[in-house]
Amino acid sequence: MKSTATIAALDIGSNSFQLIVARQISGRLEILHKEKLKVHLAEGLGETGNLSDDAIIRAEAALKEFATTLQGFNANHVKIVATYTVRKAKNKYHFIQRAKKIIPFNIDVISGLEEARLIYQGVANYRADSDTRLVIDIGGGSTEFIVGKGANTYQLASRSMGCVTFQQMFFADNTISQNSFSRAIVAASQEIEPILNAYQNTNWQCAIGTSGSFKAILSIVQHTLVNDSEHGQITLFDLNVIKQKLISFGDIEHIELPGLSDERKGIISSAVAIAIACFELLNIKSLSYCDFSLREGVLHELIDSRDNHNLKQQSIDNFAQRFDCDKNQSTRVKTMLTWLFEYANKGWNVSTQLQQIVFFAADIHEVGLSISSSNIRKHSAYIIANSLLPGFSQEEQQLLTLLARNHRKKLKFESEQLESNTDFKELMQAISIFRLALLFTQKRQCDFVKIDQIRFLEHAIDVTFEQNWWQEQPLLQADFEKEAMFLEPHGITLNCLNR
Repeated sequence: MKSTATIAALDIGSNSFQLIVARQISGRLEILHKEKLKVHLAEGLGETGNLSDDAIIRAEAALKEFATTLQGFNANHVKIVATYTVRKAKNKYHFIQRAKKIIPFNIDVISGLEEARLIYQGVANYRADSDTRLVIDIGGGSTEFIVGKGANTYQLASRSMGCVTFQQMFFADNTISQNSFSRAIVAASQEIEPILNAYQNTNWQCAIGTSGSFKAILSIVQHTLVNDSEHGQITLFDLNVIKQKLISFGDIEHIELPGLSDERKGIISSAVAIAIACFELLNIKSLSYCDFSLREGVLHELIDSRDNHNLKQQSIDNFAQRFDCDKNQSTRVKTMLTWLFEYANKGWNVSTQLQQIVFFAADIHEVGLSISSSNIRKHSAYIIANSLLPGFSQEEQQLLTLLARNHRKKLKFESEQLESNTDFKELMQAISIFRLALLFTQKRQCDFVKIDQIRFLEHAIDVTFEQNWWQEQPLLQADFEKEAMFLEPHGITLNCLNR
């Protein structure tokens, strides 16, 4: 990316959709433009787990506004990330398909841990502290906790509590009472408890808050002078004073606090309750506010797309090393994949992005061996699905999980995996190539399989082996026949043309 290229990041959040446009000048980001629209997407996540039509319509209206701003942007210079509400929605792929008809850029649904990592990168690139930092971001649907120093993170967590979801749970009737606050604080504390020991043992030295929730709280503090400490700091005393003021109003409609915007009145009580739980359990004495967060973190990873690929490869390398994967075998598999894709690309249409995911899967599909060689597919899939892989979107991580789960034996797909943005035919083609690469390298030897010709037709793979060699491979013949049996129900016919 050229140093003068204009780049943009769009955050599809649970409460707001926020766009930021910038350019890189002399190694730093210069912010050119910001847009923010309240969508209240989380309010449309009903008991069924689906986004309501009204919520999707609100989202579409906001995206139309942003599409106008992004008109003419190169697709490589725009990154859109969707967070808690979209990743939790059962109909997220329906929503994304509708969204992409309005805004013609890829939408990455990111995991909570990836969201936390990007939030920290946004802070780290703008705060040159030498201290170990605890960063907290109270969003509309989730709250992220990160401990790090410099550009490095030591702890990442995302908990299911946000100012919109907690408002629905504890302040839905607009009543603000001691009881509703107490219940909200207890619920937030219960969310924090599972990560408490890990965060207490990191010896962080300063606390930083990001997001609109802490910005609103700090604005109240600065306008009402409830804080006698250093300018720009929030304390537990401040939070409790604000809590009592909110309780005295009794109803959200009656809130009148200097520094608090009208749009924040409906969710300030839940934000304060979550913040109080954070301060009390993590023993935070004071917290400063940082205006840089997720969007800025996304922008920094957009600066050079090659860096993003390198980040993914570094994640995979670290992951494979952690579980002591057989690097020599993964090299053999990737060599075979390169050869197979060279021929497959003549007849099939597996995207470059999906091919990259297949190559990444070649490095880590055997991580389950760290548990047991029995049921390796299930073990590998579980480990991959529940691990932090920096740089990967939620869908990309799901594809890695799916490839690991189906790299051998009978194919099995969960219903949610079939609802991805990836076309099922294309997905099956990628899986077939991956399985063939593993079949042809199963003896963990270089140049073991001797193939005369391979053709990838619309619904079939025709393979011709060297005749004399093939006749001496009864085990491979049996495995090949079994593989054909596994693929056939999913629309791929695997043919051996040897007689």
